[in-house]
Amino acid sequence: TNSENGSIAFAPSRKYAYVCEPGLQRNRVVIYDLSTSPITSPGTIAVSGGIRYQPAIARDGKRMYVPIHSGVSVVDTDPASSTFHTELLTIPTPITGSSGAIFEGPFDCAVTPDGKKLLVAYGERVATYQTPGTLGIIDLTLPTYPHQAVPITNSGALTLLGTPLVSRQRVEVSGDGRHVAFQSAAGNLD
Repeated sequence: TNSENGSIAFAPSRKYAYVCEPGLQRNRVVIYDLSTSPITSPGTIAVSGGIRYQPAIARDGKRMYVPIHSGVSVVDTDPASSTFHTELLTIPTPITGSSGAIFEGPFDCAVTPDGKKLLVAYGERVATYQTPGTLGIIDLTLPTYPHQAVPITNSGALTLLGTPLVSRQRVEVSGDGRHVAFQSAAGNLD
């Protein structure tokens, strides 16, 4: 009951559920302990920016990637770690938004099965509907976390405040890590 319209990610162990709460200055992730009955919330994880939507947890369960207005917050989700349930760092992204608005900036994340790449779906303003949107690919194997921007077809642009806004609300990676699918605000798949 203390989460507001959030997106849920489950730890691979299924012991914890994490709810990202998009909204004005909600810079936190609510933790739920699924091993208790009734389910309890042992607390929240503070992150350094306005939360967007869907987080991603690596298959090994040690890191959670939370989209925030200025990039991606990296949270320790390894129960054996001394920094368990704390933000470790923020990876900046070239497409950002305001901490008080949820339409622009990183929206959703997905981690490749091998844990080496982080895919980021964005909400972004574009010049025209024909301008391609962007898929962000962050290399998690390098300490500088380089970002590659891949242009993708815009099938879900809408006009907001006079300029086209492209919104990729969901990004998923295939089980073998070779394919990526997006769902736009209009419900189209790319």
